[in-house]
Amino acid sequence: MDKIFLKRAIVVLMILSFFSLEGCEAFRKKFIRKKQVEEEAEEQVILEPQVYPDVVYDNPTLYKNYYTFCKAWYGDLLDSLNQEGNYKKQLQCFSEVIKNLSLMRDLLKTEKQQEISSYIEMISKNKEKLMTASLKDAILPQLKNDLSSIEKKIVAKFSYSKIKDNIK
Repeated sequence: MDKIFLKRAIVVLMILSFFSLEGCEAFRKKFIRKKQVEEEAEEQVILEPQVYPDVVYDNPTLYKNYYTFCKAWYGDLLDSLNQEGNYKKQLQCFSEVIKNLSLMRDLLKTEKQQEISSYIEMISKNKEKLMTASLKDAILPQLKNDLSSIEKKIVAKFSYSKIKDNIK
């Protein structure tokens, strides 16, 4: 048994030495790093900034824009005045409506400026009511009704078709 075991051990050692000296090509390929192909560096495109001239709009166009913005923010304001409305969104809508009405006022002649100022004051008072109310959900329906009536009056009196003769 020792001779058979010795012969087998010699054969196994010869096979192992043969593989270790010769090496396995596939095994060697696994552990040899491939040379990295150098990628061509792309040229970076640098664009020079262009300065565009300020666009100057005439007063009727500005009035139409501010009126459109005011109507859009007013719609958002009325939509946000529900039970699930976001308080910050409501305040932002109030501020934007007041800002656009003020910009519209600056484009009007003096008699119409006084009239639109009264509506701005009414909207500001409603904003203050919302900010100082302890139970906000209780006053929302009243605020919504008040603001709806103010909006109807503004649309009836200050749409571009009715006020175009009073723009500076």
